[in-house]
Amino acid sequence: MKSTSGVLTNCESINKGMWVVMAQETSMRATMAEQGEESKQILRSIENVQEITSEVQRSAEAMREGSRRIIRESTVIEQIMVEIQDRI
Repeated sequence: MKSTSGVLTNCESINKGMWVVMAQETSMRATMAEQGEESKQILRSIENVQEITSEVQRSAEAMREGSRRIIRESTVIEQIMVEIQDRI
């Protein structure tokens, strides 16, 4: 009986150990899934920042071109005003 009792004790210990390992595995899988989802969110955020950066760059270039046009038109207006003053 003593050996049977020892075997049963060992089996119970092994069974408890298996449950602990299974619980840890489940927890690890859940954590990994959560990390994977968070990684996807980070990637989406990076993509959004890149899109916004591109929009800002395009807008800045449009503003630069607009400024160049204004300067050119101001120069033309100034030349016209000088011509008008010379004729007066």
